[in-house]
Amino acid sequence: MNSSKLVEFIRTLDKGELRRFGDFLNSPFYNKDKRLLKIFNFLKKYHPLFESKALEKEQVFKKLFPKEQYSLSQQNKLLFNLSKLVEDFFTINQLERNPIQNQLLYLDALKEKRLDKHFFSAAEKLDKAQEKWKKEDCQSYFFRYSLHHLIYTHPSFEKSQSTVENFQIFNEHLDWFYMATKYKYLTSNKSLENQIKTAYEPLHISYFLGLTEKDLEKSPPLVKVMFALAQAYQKKPTESTFRQLKTILYQHIDALGKESKDAFQLLFNYALLAQFKEKHNTELLDLYKFALNKELIIEDGYMADVNFCNILILACKTNDIDWARQFVREYLQFIPPSSQQNVRIYAEAYLAYSTGEYEQAVQCVVQNDLELTQLNYKINARLIQVKSYYYLDDFDRLMRLFDSFNRLIRRNGLISKDQQHKYLNVINHLKKLYVDRHDKGKLKQIRAAVSQEENIASKAWLLEEIDKSLVGTYR
Repeated sequence: MNSSKLVEFIRTLDKGELRRFGDFLNSPFYNKDKRLLKIFNFLKKYHPLFESKALEKEQVFKKLFPKEQYSLSQQNKLLFNLSKLVEDFFTINQLERNPIQNQLLYLDALKEKRLDKHFFSAAEKLDKAQEKWKKEDCQSYFFRYSLHHLIYTHPSFEKSQSTVENFQIFNEHLDWFYMATKYKYLTSNKSLENQIKTAYEPLHISYFLGLTEKDLEKSPPLVKVMFALAQAYQKKPTESTFRQLKTILYQHIDALGKESKDAFQLLFNYALLAQFKEKHNTELLDLYKFALNKELIIEDGYMADVNFCNILILACKTNDIDWARQFVREYLQFIPPSSQQNVRIYAEAYLAYSTGEYEQAVQCVVQNDLELTQLNYKINARLIQVKSYYYLDDFDRLMRLFDSFNRLIRRNGLISKDQQHKYLNVINHLKKLYVDRHDKGKLKQIRAAVSQEENIASKAWLLEEIDKSLVGTYR
């Protein structure tokens, strides 16, 4: 049973939700079979791991219902019914977290019951409450469209509101919802094309991108921002266009509601693609600092560890070390608990490496190797160790590490062939660089090979070190 759909569902419930689900099952409105509550009360004793042998299905039913004759079909029916109740509980939970959707369903019920006075009174209050909410996002546009559509289609509508005015409102918000969403996904698809090298041509793209600023003059900020992004992504990214997009987004960011995070990510992706004359990393770091200030990369109290590491790396590359240390102290707490230890060790090692404390970086990796439980952090920590030995000019330790790193990559079944080649390539080329760093002829051959290689880790760093060796300033 520990791998069943039911257990998988219950495993995701926190302590508060477990208690509330028990109350949910105890309510005859939702559940009229007390056996389901009995099964749940037994299962929750093993939450969240569910690893006991006592959870084998037949044993559970014989223990809970000793007076009933065991029946596989009856057992499966009970488990299915309990799973359906968990699904209902999930749905009700989501409704409680979405009061707007709740209100629309309430209005729909009043409309169906022909409680006209209460319907129009509640609709008016809801409309006024929404007008006070200054942030505009796709959800708010769709909500106001849905609200005014309910009003417009009410049988008694003409007696209560101006038909033309209401028709204009719900059409306007429908247009804004559609246009903002369309531009957003046009941009997202274009951004994705650059990553997966696959083109997708949406319907009516020429019409939507052919509109002018005058056409959008009366549109809200979100539509204008998404339109600007969508247009920009259709051409080769440039620094000047990036600065225009940045100005538009920064100007309107506080009015974008939930869409502000997606808009920022699309701008950041554009910045990655744009060709900057200088200080590209500084621009990227400034974007991240803006995002931190506006809480654009913190979701439900957590920051994705990939964003954390990118910020740390950019800060170190731009020599903003004091800020980087402060960032780690302040934001490590926002990393999900499952990754926090791995991120802490990586950050400590990377900071030491970036400030030239190579021996300290090595010791950090070696002493905490067993605590690096996530493979990607173990591999990236080894890369820090490899680079540190290279700068320390420690031939013996570097060669031993090459061998152990090679075994880690080749023998781990969780690493894809593509990823294996990515890391084995950097090991092999760095080994050649270290051995032949005084031979300019061979260095040029190594550089040509690295330049042509698309699947290689730390490519920019490796090319930089080769160039240093070519002019005699390596290490």
